[in-house]
Amino acid sequence: MAAFACSACGLEITRDLEVLEEPPDPPEELLGHSGDDWVPAGRYLRDAGPWTNLAEVEAGPIVNEADLVNTLAHSDRARWTDGCCGTAGLFGPNVVCMNGHEVATKIYDCYTLNGIWLLPGATMVIGGV
Repeated sequence: MAAFACSACGLEITRDLEVLEEPPDPPEELLGHSGDDWVPAGRYLRDAGPWTNLAEVEAGPIVNEADLVNTLAHSDRARWTDGCCGTAGLFGPNVVCMNGHEVATKIYDCYTLNGIWLLPGATMVIGGV
């Protein structure tokens, strides 16, 4: 089990999670038309593996939105207005820790791999690996 925290202030930003060793295949309808989360709750991916380029964001660990704690939506609303059905994360990180540090990009749109992509360098593993 491992959790993630903000590297800037140490605030825990996820619950304890188990690692998924291999990324799941994207939904058949690619990629989110089904509304399904790519990573199941309670689990995390170390990286997106072969699906990294589909996200168009910095590749870091990926978690389920249900597993976030101590986080808020970014105050810059422009970061949330880039998808046709949701947010595609194209305008930068859109999730901050409760202390205001950018920690992740939420991606939930009809053509994306739906999940929370933690920012490398801005987040750190606490607990296991």
